[in-house]
Amino acid sequence: MAYYNYKFCEKVSCEKVSYMEHTTKETPEVRKRYLLLDEQFNKPYLDEGRRSFLFVDELQAKKMRAEIKSVKLIDVTNRNLRDIASLCYASGASYLSIVGENDSEDLKIEKENLIRRYYNSDLNAYLRLQLRFRSLEAKKKLADCKYIVAVNIDKNREEYIVYASAKSKSGLNALVAFSDLAEFEQWRQKFGQKYKPLEVDFLGLQRLGGRHGFLINPLTSKFYLSPELIDEIRKFFIERIEERKKMLESDKKE
Repeated sequence: MAYYNYKFCEKVSCEKVSYMEHTTKETPEVRKRYLLLDEQFNKPYLDEGRRSFLFVDELQAKKMRAEIKSVKLIDVTNRNLRDIASLCYASGASYLSIVGENDSEDLKIEKENLIRRYYNSDLNAYLRLQLRFRSLEAKKKLADCKYIVAVNIDKNREEYIVYASAKSKSGLNALVAFSDLAEFEQWRQKFGQKYKPLEVDFLGLQRLGGRHGFLINPLTSKFYLSPELIDEIRKFFIERIEERKKMLESDKKE
């Protein structure tokens, strides 16, 4: 029985691949606003609760910057809240924490209120949580995510469907994959003009390259999804399916 799923990604999203676009004119009355940026990924910082942080108080911003490793502050005073929320959601955030002098408020980010483009927030979140916090829960949830692989269809070749791969200095071969279209476009412009983005689920990803593994976001985070890690995540996936079956059977008996 085949559970995997494939879908070519909509090109509409690529028009907004730069995370730092969409500025608005600054007015003298607007208070300074700062966004906490993760220097490892060059994206808004994400804590284990999938929160990003927007500060309207400079002292609080500097205090948090000092407490967290490898972060910096960027001035987003000239950007409206919708732009900031879209940026954070694209990077994996579910909440935007607005921090003032004496209090803070966590705003849930609703996708329907954001800039219209392709988002893959879950995968971006779980990859980052796994890399920064070594989160076991994030590792398990990679089984529920969608991935983007680079595919070239060339009917002049015997094997006319070609998936992009990468080779490390140590000789390791792996297919390349991406967490979103911004990452894919950055790679395509440099290495893969002939390639198109194809969205697959986790079991589809395993079917394509489970023996070789995947290098996810090869130009930025370089997350290596090894064959061993793919097998481990697949076991989590199967265990969860079995648990759901048992729950359904239990509900039927009641």
